[in-house]
Amino acid sequence: MDIKGTVAHVGETQVFDSGFQKRLLVIESTDGDYTNTQGCEAFKDNVTRFDGLSKGDEVTVTVFDNTLAKCHEYNGRWFGDLPTAMKVHKEGGSNAPVEADDIPF
Repeated sequence: MDIKGTVAHVGETQVFDSGFQKRLLVIESTDGDYTNTQGCEAFKDNVTRFDGLSKGDEVTVTVFDNTLAKCHEYNGRWFGDLPTAMKVHKEGGSNAPVEADDIPF
């Protein structure tokens, strides 16, 4: 499933004591009069898929799960049961992140 929209937030890479890494990407899309805020995550070595993205960039993200989760901000942190990002494509840019077709686990 694809999510198309504007980047609202690119999280910092979180590295845990075990070496596990994860990173958050929040996208805003407009459906008529309403704005939807949706998020997705990348894990392990795939966190680099969000490199080169910044707030305001137009992107298309292919997610692993067919369900989209709304993402909510509270005190500067983002929350939601988020799908895993499989591909990221920055619209209209020659410096788009590399697309990868591998399964993230």
